[in-house]
Amino acid sequence: MLGVPSLLYALVSLLIPLVRDYNVLLALNIVHGLLLGTFVPATLMIILRNLPTRWWLPAIALYSIRVGLSLNSGIPAVGFYVEHVGWQWLFWQDVIVAPLLGLFVYLGTPREEINTKLVEEARLGRHAVAWNGHRDDLCRPRSGQPSELA
Repeated sequence: MLGVPSLLYALVSLLIPLVRDYNVLLALNIVHGLLLGTFVPATLMIILRNLPTRWWLPAIALYSIRVGLSLNSGIPAVGFYVEHVGWQWLFWQDVIVAPLLGLFVYLGTPREEINTKLVEEARLGRHAVAWNGHRDDLCRPRSGQPSELA
């Protein structure tokens, strides 16, 4: 589930400190942020799909600690890296951590078959437009089906 995104995230984290072209650096940072964004919903999905209901609240609470921890420890950590280790390690630490995260998810979660019938019926273009709050020709229902957006 997170194997490919975690490896891509590690690769981008490796490349960012080595890049000298501004446009490439900007593009890599955008990709870096998008890949980082896959971990939050994936973590919540793992919690809600694999833990018993009675463990949901403690698991989400422990996961939420990361917000306060990163806000309060981020500035001292950056100062330490810049002064003693090198600013590049702000990114290179993820080269080590991200593949471990993917490995732990792979080893710790049950394998599930992809529901291809559900994916075929998803009408993703319609949902993408609806999520953006717009309604145009892509939102029209298939013939003979009532509109869910009306």
